[in-house]
Parts: sequence; C-alpha cells; structure tokens
Amino acid sequence: MLLPGLYLLKGAGIAKKRIDGIIQLHYYIVVYNIQHDNSHIEKQEVSIVSSSQLPPQPLEKLVVSNIWDQTYQVLKERILARHFGANEKLLIPELAKQLGVSRTPIRDALNRLEMEGLVRTVSKVGTFVNPVLEDNVNDIMNSRLMIDLWTIDQLSVMDEELLASKFDALDALVEHAAASISEGPGINIELQSNFDLMFHLELVRMSGNRKNVEIYKSLMHYRYLNLGEPHVTDEMMLLAFRQHLSIYESLRARDFQAAKEAITKHLAYSRQNILNVIIRSGGEI
Repeated sequence: MLLPGLYLLKGAGIAKKRIDGIIQLHYYIVVYNIQHDNSHIEKQEVSIVSSSQLPPQPLEKLVVSNIWDQTYQVLKERILARHFGANEKLLIPELAKQLGVSRTPIRDALNRLEMEGLVRTVSKVGTFVNPVLEDNVNDIMNSRLMIDLWTIDQLSVMDEELLASKFDALDALVEHAAASISEGPGINIELQSNFDLMFHLELVRMSGNRKNVEIYKSLMHYRYLNLGEPHVTDEMMLLAFRQHLSIYESLRARDFQAAKEAITKHLAYSRQNILNVIIRSGGEI
C-alpha cells in the first residue's frame, strides 16, 4: 500500500509466490516515496495484480483462408473428370494463372493429390496425371463391395427401432432422385451420379463407422470417369437408379440377403461400365 507523498517509478517485475500451496505470479512496481521536505526516501514494492486475479485469456482465433482447400478441390475434380488427360503434365504457372492464385497453393494441392495417387511427380521434370488402369478399378470396386457388405451385416443385427430411425436421409435421397427421373425425358447424368455417391455414403454412415465413410468417399473418385461419355445413355442411368431402389427396398423390408445380392449386382454393373470406358480409351484413361 502506498503512503502519502511524491513517488518516482523505478521499475517493474514478476515474482512467484506460494499461497495455500499454489504458486502464483505477482506483478509489482518499484517506487521511491519522496517526502515533501526530502527528509526521507523509502523504496517500496507494490503488488499490482496476481495471476489468480487475472481473467482467463482465450487464444486468438486463427484466420486461415480457404483458398488452399478450394485450389485442391478444383484441381481434384478436374483431374477426376478428366479435364486433364492421363499422363498430362500439369504446369504450375499456368494453373496458378487460370485459378488466380499464387503458385504455393498449387504446389500444396499437387502434393496432396500425389498422396492420394492421382498425380505423380518426376524429379526435375514435373507433375503428371496418373492414368486409371483396369487393376485400379478392380481394386476399388472390390474394396467398395467389402465395405457395403460389412455395412449390411451391421444393419442386420441392429435393433429394429434404431435401424428405422436411421432411414430419414436415405428416404429423402431416394425420393428426390425418383422425382428427378419422373420429370420427363432426358436424365440429368450429373445429378444421378451425385445421387449414387450420396446413396452409398449414407448407407455406410448408417452403420455408425465414420472411418468407413471417409474411406468409402475416397473410393468413389472414379464415378466421374464416365460422366459426359457418349455411351452413357438414359437407359443406363435409369437401370442404375432401379438397382439403388432395389437395395433400398430390400433394406426397408429387412431382407438383408436380398440387399447384399442387389448391391453386389449393382457394383458389378458399375465396374463394367468404367472398364468399358477404359477399354474404349486404349487401356487407360
């Protein structure tokens, strides 16, 4: 506590003090008390505040632009949709110019895409789009089938009320896709492809295994490969929708064996469609 008089500030500091067994930081200032007649000068340390009195200081939120993720997503979609062809060299300056970003987000995106196996980097040469081969498709479709069948097994032992509560999203997806098909001639291929993605992801999500959802999403890349192909007809898309509907209706009826058979047939059909695209493209795409 300060006594009356004139004070001269000489410094400040922090000291550790143990109070009730707890070490606290005490902030103080050092002053000299000078009496009016200069007859006495006294040094004092005055506590300002202790750490126990300070309000908690939240961390400042990091401000991170999403330009990095946007760059990655755009390049990934263009590669998967084959706007860049198999073995095509990706020119970083040109990509940066087209997207209106610096080269750094482009390099970061290409590094991420290389980890996913979509591109490869040749030292001192550049980065190239990896071709999709027949073996790639077979591996992916086998993995999808494995997860789908495991998912149905999990649903088959689930409490009936719990299972019924998980159908809301799948109900809405099927209803929306059916309405789109019934609108008239000319099926929206992109919309039905997105329905295919969301249907399978929602089915896997119903099992409650979030990691499988992440894995399955990465396995759905090649659904893009036949978009816009002249050989993809309305009849093919309609058949694919009917296959999804068969899976859905079997699950709704709790006929899990029928659901397994339907999903196996559907994935075999999807596999062959993609392989046909690869064959027409000379063995790779």
